[in-house]
Amino acid sequence: CLLFVNARQLHYGFKADSGDCDFICVLFHPSLLKSSARLFRKAAEPILCNEGIDFLLFEEDDSEDYRAIAGCVRKTAALRKRETPGYEWEVIGLLNRIWSVIFRRCEEIPAVSGNALYEDRQLQRKMVSYIFSHFAERLTLEEIAASGRVSRSKCCLIFKKYLGESPIDFVNSYRLEKSCLELRNTTQSITEIALNCGFYHSS
Repeated sequence: CLLFVNARQLHYGFKADSGDCDFICVLFHPSLLKSSARLFRKAAEPILCNEGIDFLLFEEDDSEDYRAIAGCVRKTAALRKRETPGYEWEVIGLLNRIWSVIFRRCEEIPAVSGNALYEDRQLQRKMVSYIFSHFAERLTLEEIAASGRVSRSKCCLIFKKYLGESPIDFVNSYRLEKSCLELRNTTQSITEIALNCGFYHSS
């Protein structure tokens, strides 16, 4: 499958069975779409600024759209690997082709904006950043909520709405993710890794 993640969206990838996963990641700055100011205003800004478009999923069943983007992504990866002189121009051409497919897919998605939604997203990012910086410590719901300057109930609502789980579940999922990396890449004992990643009791 192919996944387009919109600007300013917090995300990470993993395989459902926790096995190894190979994927191609193409990260680009929206300024690469600004060769025409008129086209950017018409076909890029409405998507980049639409709070209702977090991501788009293209699966093989989408046939034409999937094949078009998949071909461009593979060519982009190959060009980047070879780095022949002037390859950047070819990549920008491929990016424009990808964006034309994304634009068609987004035409029927209603625009969503508003200060309340924007503020919730900002609070979510602030609290998640706090978790990423303090996951090895004894974190409480009160501390996570305080990092976003919201009540515990508001904190829980934001996590449930945008991340699909409670703040404490999110913390533990992240700790497990970090623990798995430590298990694969260090010679430390399970107890040492558990303590390093914020697990302070055997249960």
